[in-house]
Amino acid sequence: MTLQQLINKAGSSGIYLRLLNIMLWQKIPFNAPHRFKITKISPGKIEIKIPFRRSNLNHINSIHACALATASEYASGFCLTTLLPEKEYRLILKSLNTEYFFQGKKDIFIQHEMDKNSFNEILAGIPEETGAALLHMEVEAFDTDKNHISTSRVEWQIKKWSHVKTKV
Repeated sequence: MTLQQLINKAGSSGIYLRLLNIMLWQKIPFNAPHRFKITKISPGKIEIKIPFRRSNLNHINSIHACALATASEYASGFCLTTLLPEKEYRLILKSLNTEYFFQGKKDIFIQHEMDKNSFNEILAGIPEETGAALLHMEVEAFDTDKNHISTSRVEWQIKKWSHVKTKV
């Protein structure tokens, strides 16, 4: 089963959503201790939960700033992954800037959405000479009481695999 097939099944099946989360915890070991959990997913849409648990807390017992930034990057990147033809393009983080507004003392939810038509326009507009485009995204995090915890500005480079230089 391909990643795209698993994502499609996870959108309507709790069992496949659980399998997707388990697979991602194994494939992205940096995120595994945080137990970020995809709670909803469909092409161009994602919701991720940052659980209020010890591995995500800082010294003042609130959700750590780095956990918020990492989950925002994860949400925006994985949202793009649901739309990106993986055999034609690669996605790489160019920059990440997060502003914090409120201490996270509960579970945090990050929802991100990308319109498929807008995304396809971006892909169609990639110049042939460079094979790359930059995509700027804004990702907001809220706790279970709807307090605005943080906003991240994430910049992704989308590049055609045919333009990626590989070391031989």
